[in-house]
Amino acid sequence: MKTVTKGDSIRSLVPGSKFIISGDIIDWKCDLEQPTSEEIDSEIVRLTEVMSEKMQRDTICQELQNHLDSQARELRYDNILSCRSYAWYENEYQSEALWLSQWSSQCWSTLETIERDIKENKREVTSIEEILKELPQYTV
Repeated sequence: MKTVTKGDSIRSLVPGSKFIISGDIIDWKCDLEQPTSEEIDSEIVRLTEVMSEKMQRDTICQELQNHLDSQARELRYDNILSCRSYAWYENEYQSEALWLSQWSSQCWSTLETIERDIKENKREVTSIEEILKELPQYTV
């Protein structure tokens, strides 16, 4: 994960600001309101948390995508996307592809509910493995 810098913090707090940082000294090159050291430090903490949450979400989404693609491959499709391509026109794989597509949508919906509950402090953050166990199971 990228480390949030003092410069990142200042750009977040004062968009359009111009400055040079040398060690702990900030040389302001604009007339915009300058944040205090405490505000800059607080923004570094906030941005770090935001980046961490985004990274966790990206990881969870990738794991879910891998889970869906794995199930599709078990049924001889390249991935879930190629499976979905069979769902919307009449063919011998349509019912299977439609069922798998609906299951995939239910999984994403479940993940969104879990994420919303975590964000609203209705539940604790759990491991990716625990989240995958809470997803609807694919059954034919």
